[in-house]
Amino acid sequence: MEESFDTRRIGLDRLSLGHPRRDVLHTYRRDGCQVVVLRGELDLYTGPALRRLMREIAQSDPVARVVVDMTELSFLDSSGLGVLIGGLRRLRASGGSMHLAGCRGPVRDVLTITGLHQAFPIHDDLPRALAAAAGLSGPAGPSHDADDPSPSTGV
Repeated sequence: MEESFDTRRIGLDRLSLGHPRRDVLHTYRRDGCQVVVLRGELDLYTGPALRRLMREIAQSDPVARVVVDMTELSFLDSSGLGVLIGGLRRLRASGGSMHLAGCRGPVRDVLTITGLHQAFPIHDDLPRALAAAAGLSGPAGPSHDADDPSPSTGV
């Protein structure tokens, strides 16, 4: 297993929201990609930590391939969307990419209602997202898994 991103360096090693045994942000490297695992809620309170992490990743590896695992994310508000969009723009501008994995329920609904499901490559699960991200040679446009009827258009 590859070494994980040092979240302690930027003060994110134990970010939790009233759940002392459950981190809401965790990172590791797998298959040449930086995986960011989100749990719980991505909102005004937790968004700044993810923003700092995305900046750090983009600065340390401008062509980074980032997969955001949202399987355990239960809530996403407009400030959380802003953080994801900012990370996507920053990575694409430097030749990197960002894929979303495991978007379900209300989180998937928010992405669809806002039209952002067309901006991000969204995959049903982490293995599919990793496979797609690892196969990229440059910036990624939207892509959706075969069982997703959503159209694929860029932003």
